[in-house]
Amino acid sequence: ATLAHHPALAGPFLTYNNGLLANPALGHRVRELIVLRVAWRTQSPYEWAQHVMLAPRYGITPDDIDAIARADTAAATWSPVERAVVAATDQLIAEHRVDDATWARLTEDLDARQLVERVAVGLPVSVVYEPVLLAKTEDGAIWLEVHRDRYRQAPDPVVTARTLSADAGIEGEIDWAIA
Repeated sequence: ATLAHHPALAGPFLTYNNGLLANPALGHRVRELIVLRVAWRTQSPYEWAQHVMLAPRYGITPDDIDAIARADTAAATWSPVERAVVAATDQLIAEHRVDDATWARLTEDLDARQLVERVAVGLPVSVVYEPVLLAKTEDGAIWLEVHRDRYRQAPDPVVTARTLSADAGIEGEIDWAIA
């Protein structure tokens, strides 16, 4: 919804994401482990809920999801490369880099294309942290989505929603008594 405010950016961003979604060099299962780990670590309820629903399609089990939520980077259900990928994901979130030991472990099993994709997959999920989302669709429907702001980065959600609606020029179209 946030990207709807910038159509020139939204198109390329969504094309980029669809490329990672449709034909991941890492494979679908590893990609989903990364996305779920980033969603959990960044406390993004929308991304977490969406990808927990998709997870079984890509071979992610309830045990895998539980391990992600427990921060268990040594889950028994994960292969050594999956463990390294999840550890690298945690390091990129916390330190914005991967330590030498984890990188060495990744290079044992992943080629350069897969290593680049490892970074590329987590980035869009971490960028999307928006506790208040507002968009107006082409048919005129207005969508407002509010999630708990776990990082306490946003002001009051009503203030944020009003600011977003004013910026989009649709504040007068919203019945704030029921929003």
